[in-house]
Amino acid sequence: MYKCKMCGNEITINTGVCPYCNHIIAGTNQKPHGKRVKTVNIKQNLPTSEEASFKLKTEIDIAKSRGIKVLKIIHGYGSTGEGGVIRKMVHQYLKKIEAANKIHCFIPGESFTANNEKCRQSVNKYSWLKNDSDMNKKNKGITVVIF
Repeated sequence: MYKCKMCGNEITINTGVCPYCNHIIAGTNQKPHGKRVKTVNIKQNLPTSEEASFKLKTEIDIAKSRGIKVLKIIHGYGSTGEGGVIRKMVHQYLKKIEAANKIHCFIPGESFTANNEKCRQSVNKYSWLKNDSDMNKKNKGITVVIF
């Protein structure tokens, strides 16, 4: 495995192009696919809510500055069965920045389905989203942010 120097996601070096941020890997003759998505795990290393909040805000800023079109946030669901503190914090923050027009929209994992209007509009804009591994899985541990 190889870590993309642009987004930090682990990728297979023989791909030539990072599938998350579309960065061309040095020494290849690949062309970008127009797919601008990044996945970030803010629950990794069991952070406090404050640490996860800082990572979330930082990753959103980085994604926007690099022209990422879609940010998939892995926040987990929590162990209580009612959704965890980090998941709730993520959704509250995204509602706030969506209302301020700092993001186009966000789609909680359980709504990341072909039946959801925001999701349909996002797939119309970025057709490659329909092939996303989390599409129609109703995964409450992720949230998709559309810029």
